[in-house]
Amino acid sequence: MLSVPLLPLARARARPKRHHHKKRHHHKKHHHKKRHVANAKPADPGIVHLADRFTGGYTAAQGAAIVRAGGALAWFDKQLAPASVPESARAAALWSWFPLLAHTPQQRWDSQRAMTGGSWEHGIDLAAWTILRRVHSERGVLESMVEFWSDHLHVPTGSDGWYWRQQYDSLIRTRALGKFSTLLVEASLHPAMLVFLNNAESTAAHPDENQARELLELHTVGRGHYGEDEVKASARILSGWTVKWPWDTSHPEIATWAGWYNPKRHATAPATVLGFSSNGDGRGGQTAKDYLTYLAHHPATAQRIATKLATRFVSDTPSSGLVSSLAKVYLANDTDIRPVLRALVRHPEFAAAAKRKVRTPVADLVATMRVLGVDVQPPIDRDSAAHTIVYTHGGVQPYTWPRPDGPPDTAGAYASAGRMLQSFIMHWDLAGGYWPTRGVTYRQPSAFMPAGRFTIAQYADHLSRLVHHTGADATTTRAVAQALGYPATRVVDPATPEGRDLRRMLSDWLGVRALGTVLDHPRHLTR
Repeated sequence: MLSVPLLPLARARARPKRHHHKKRHHHKKHHHKKRHVANAKPADPGIVHLADRFTGGYTAAQGAAIVRAGGALAWFDKQLAPASVPESARAAALWSWFPLLAHTPQQRWDSQRAMTGGSWEHGIDLAAWTILRRVHSERGVLESMVEFWSDHLHVPTGSDGWYWRQQYDSLIRTRALGKFSTLLVEASLHPAMLVFLNNAESTAAHPDENQARELLELHTVGRGHYGEDEVKASARILSGWTVKWPWDTSHPEIATWAGWYNPKRHATAPATVLGFSSNGDGRGGQTAKDYLTYLAHHPATAQRIATKLATRFVSDTPSSGLVSSLAKVYLANDTDIRPVLRALVRHPEFAAAAKRKVRTPVADLVATMRVLGVDVQPPIDRDSAAHTIVYTHGGVQPYTWPRPDGPPDTAGAYASAGRMLQSFIMHWDLAGGYWPTRGVTYRQPSAFMPAGRFTIAQYADHLSRLVHHTGADATTTRAVAQALGYPATRVVDPATPEGRDLRRMLSDWLGVRALGTVLDHPRHLTR
């Protein structure tokens, strides 16, 4: 589990100078008729754990929705049919905020040639839309699986596949809770993937091996299950699948930008891979589809998908028993991922794995926005928070990992000192409403303060219940007290001048210190 030295961190925090320059900020803050929220109550640990793993992060509203659905497992099962889950109005409206995402490949091509826009702008908008969907969507399991498959079948927005990247995202979103065999065929033969992994350049005389290798190594069976001859055979089977570029004036019957099978580019030599054989006849592209379907059903692929699901949603080191049981469910259900997920959340290992996964920087941003109630507004320009929110976490943006293996999924990649410092900065920026400043509404620190008379220890416990969804332990209490510069026993009594003065400070900069300290805690940085 992640371990962060909270006390030295709290001691190092100084009152940020920018608190004195409130006129510089253009953000709005909520005004509440009631100055304080009610004392926070502890949450159901099982519901918190499920929400942390399969939504953007637990909140009281999320917990209430799960209870209304009939409890954790009933809610989860309903989530597996996302079309039946009413979407939030905010999540539904987000698409209209990013008009670049609706552009066709031709429009993207034209804007790049005119130097009015390129992959960078589209990539930022796709990342921003994705992050905000994770904050607001009521279909948390779908969003979690879109992220999972986007990482597994990774196509970066910075590659030449960016012309089709939004359409590729739509494909993954449509197939994320269906059969992996269907997703693998459609994703592998999608123009974004064909271009990114160079299969679009493959010819009969020189079959390109890039996608053929990554298909085996990353997308299906994994290393150790194939040899170099099988990579070459895989390349021959996939050859012929290409894209119609705008400069290609041949084959006028094929739409520009479409992925298609060109028999003249297919290598006709026989090929055998892991028991699948082709006599060299591409059969109008059907041979490649059959090959992909075969690989999706391979026992080694079942083990690989089960391992990755268990690593993403259970722990960095899932047991072989868990993986084997999930693989069996996968194969018994024709690669349908829904029964696998049902089995995963019902397995004892899942219930025992709370707080054993380190949040990625993006997941930390999403969870922090949700717990603080940060409300991003429709953008007015590129400097609006709807666009700039993607920079706050300091990590790799969604869909920008440069290699085809997708971003890592274990703690070692996300528990460095540099990452911790970036996350601490983000926590305090959002808690204090410091940045972003345009087109965003923040809650005041007073909204996180308990009502009436309380001690610093009770204040720390209240914040812990709001942010960590459980009471404060001794370390949290000491860290908050140290950050505030008062003993844990200090009473904040609004009936006294000293108490009123301290409440005013806790409603402003001193409250940001307390919130920042609790957000910097390992309980918030893990899920």
